Amino acid sequence: MSVVSIQKPYTITEVLAIYRTVKQEIEAHGKEIQRALELAEASGLGMGGDYAVRFMEERLLALKQHTWRALLTASGVEKVLSVSRLERFEDFLRGNGYGYQSVPEPSEEAVQELLAGGAAKELFAEMIRESFDFLRPGTTWHSQYKTNKKTGVSS
Repeated sequence: MSVVSIQKPYTITEVLAIYRTVKQEIEAHGKEIQRALELAEASGLGMGGDYAVRFMEERLLALKQHTWRALLTASGVEKVLSVSRLERFEDFLRGNGYGYQSVPEPSEEAVQELLAGGAAKELFAEMIRESFDFLRPGTTWHSQYKTNKKTGVSS
């Protein structure tokens, strides 16, 4: 039987519970692989190195990033984020310029802190403003195809 249930998690609590379970499994299997490689090295097979450690770190980082995306979806905030906020969220998942290793551990407190960074009303207003600017004639995206005046409709 699989460690993870087939049903897609819908709440923040469910996403975090599955994250913790998968993280424990990755860590346990990473340690088993490392022990096997050490045994092979000790017996002269020369398979040593830090492959298992690197593999485990890469998988744990990918798990963190995917968990944060799932948490954004589970919270429902994703539906009211503007494109610029989504881009900042992707930067957050890349470590905000400090490298992937600086992506924070997903937790209830971290989710609350992330969501508190923009109140729902503010996020919704930002999304509406961005949509309006995108559609309004002017110097924005594909403005050469927009034929209306910037402040009103032509007569």
